[in-house]
Amino acid sequence: MIKIIPAINVQSFEEFKQRIISLIDLTNYFHFDIAKEAFCGYNSYDDVFDIERIDRDVKLDVHLMDYVLPLSLFNFNKSYIKRLIFHLKVSNPEGLIKVGRKIKKEIFFAIEPQENLQSFRNYANWIDGLLIMGVSPGRSGQKLDERSLDNLRKAKKDFKNLKIGFDGGVKKENLQEILKYKPDFIVIGSAIYLSQDPKSEYLYFKKISSMV
Repeated sequence: MIKIIPAINVQSFEEFKQRIISLIDLTNYFHFDIAKEAFCGYNSYDDVFDIERIDRDVKLDVHLMDYVLPLSLFNFNKSYIKRLIFHLKVSNPEGLIKVGRKIKKEIFFAIEPQENLQSFRNYANWIDGLLIMGVSPGRSGQKLDERSLDNLRKAKKDFKNLKIGFDGGVKKENLQEILKYKPDFIVIGSAIYLSQDPKSEYLYFKKISSMV
C-alpha cells in the first residue's frame, strides 16, 4: 500500500505543534522540512527537536534543504527521527551517508525536477531510497513541475532496489497521475493542511492511495 505522509513546512513552533496535533489521531508519522535561504532562498522553522515539547509519540522524516556538514548529523541521533533526506549538491554526500549509517538512519537523496537521475547511480548501493521532488526546494504550496513525473517513472524503472517517494505539488487533481507510477510513499503538505478539514483530506488521500 502506498503510504501518505503529511508534510510540515512552517514558520513557527505553534504551527509545527498544531499540524502534529491536528492529525495525531490518524497518523504518528510526519515529514519535516528544514529549508535554509542560502540553499533555496527560503527559511523555514527548523527546530525539529521541539518535537520533544509535544507530548505525543511521533516519528519523523527530516528533509534537509541545506548545505549540511556530515558531523552535524550526530545532532539528529534521536529515536523519533527515522529517515534523513539530503540533496546531492551538498559538498560531501559520501560523508553524509557514512554518518547517517553510523547513527542508524534511513538515508535518502532528494531529486529536484531538473536533475538527472543518472547522477545518483553511484550512490544507489549505499542509500535506502530516493525522494522525487515535484517542486523546487523551498516553501510549501508550489505548483507541480511536470518534469518530476518523468523522474518518478525512471526512478521506479531504474532503481528497483530502492524505496521511491514523491514530494511536492500533490493535489486531488494530479494524484492519479502520480499513483500510476506506484511510489512507495507520497508526501503531502498544503493540500492537506490548507484545506478546511485536514483530517478529511488526509483520509481522502489515504483511501485513494490504498486502492492502487
